[in-house]
Amino acid sequence: MHRYRLHGLTIAAPRAFPLLVPEPETERPADIHIRFTPWHAPAAAPVASAQGLSLFADGSALFEPAPGQRFAAMGGHTLLADLSAPLPDFELHTWLFGPPLGLLLHQRGLAPLHASVVKVGPVAVALAGHSGAGKSTLARAMIARGHGLLTDDLAVVEPGTGQVAPGAPAVRLWSASAQVSGDATPDERRVKAGVDKFHVPLPAAFQDAPAPLGLVLVIGLDRDAADFRLQRLAPPEAAAVLQHFLYRIEAARRIDRGRSAFAWSVEMARRVPVVSLLRTADMAALPDICAAIEGLVRESV
Repeated sequence: MHRYRLHGLTIAAPRAFPLLVPEPETERPADIHIRFTPWHAPAAAPVASAQGLSLFADGSALFEPAPGQRFAAMGGHTLLADLSAPLPDFELHTWLFGPPLGLLLHQRGLAPLHASVVKVGPVAVALAGHSGAGKSTLARAMIARGHGLLTDDLAVVEPGTGQVAPGAPAVRLWSASAQVSGDATPDERRVKAGVDKFHVPLPAAFQDAPAPLGLVLVIGLDRDAADFRLQRLAPPEAAAVLQHFLYRIEAARRIDRGRSAFAWSVEMARRVPVVSLLRTADMAALPDICAAIEGLVRESV
């Protein structure tokens, strides 16, 4: 049995996952168990289904990204993979530690933010946004300037302390972004067969200890914009925006009626600055955006 540390939790798995950080053997019981076994659906029909995700009245969730691929999150403690054929390591990581893990974290009462997080000086900076907004691309540009990597795509921020737990030491980049940063994109690291996006390990930049959240940037993409724009959000608006960018929030509201998501969003909006970043699609603007982020951190620390 392999043991890993991810988002502040201990994971026990019967197989190796090359992108995860191993945890030394301890007497601490595992928080999450990964099992490769057939999925037995609850007797009742799902209460909600959308985009390959089904939710059941008992709080369990089933994610089916493709025929013969079923991943379930159950009870806040079990991730199950029911596969008709083996998946390559990196594609398995994409699916298992994407929506299923996100829903399992909601089952545990945590509120995962759809964000990449870099450490700038003493604080964590969360780059939140929808898929395609450029979270990982901007995170990679910040890392190239000497900042650290805490997590990519999914971030767990402890509401009581504001600490961001480390994720996996890798980012997911489209090939065009990887070319800009000079990162290799071997075929076996594709996030999914036929998709021009890759897992890029960055172990040298990885921060393996939690860091306090100091700033949240909510990223939007305006392909027609000539430059980027920054705007500080007032706490009420910030709370609403943060809740909107929690991972799979519409599905999560079915788990506990949105109570943990609401409480987390209000607390984070009270605790840290939340800034809207409307960015241009021009990669040449990345250095100026990074410099602006560094300036915001200096102002807030």
